Amino acid sequence: LESGQITVQLAQLRSETGDPDGALAAWERAEGLHPVAEKSFAEWLHARLADALFAKGRLAEAAVRARQAGGTYYDAFAE
Repeated sequence: LESGQITVQLAQLRSETGDPDGALAAWERAEGLHPVAEKSFAEWLHARLADALFAKGRLAEAAVRARQAGGTYYDAFAE
């Protein structure tokens, strides 16, 4: 896929249907399709990546993404 927004929808679908491998791949692809994202979107995307990495058991990577997402929940998530 070459559309960032369609890729985000695909990632959400895969997350909701219990496909952590597919979700993570789609979130990573979505990030690549949004190289110059607005700050709020970038933080939201980091949060989604943190969730996907956590679901895969990749806790150290999830913590890095959670720090990039910021906010009370994801700051605590990173700890």
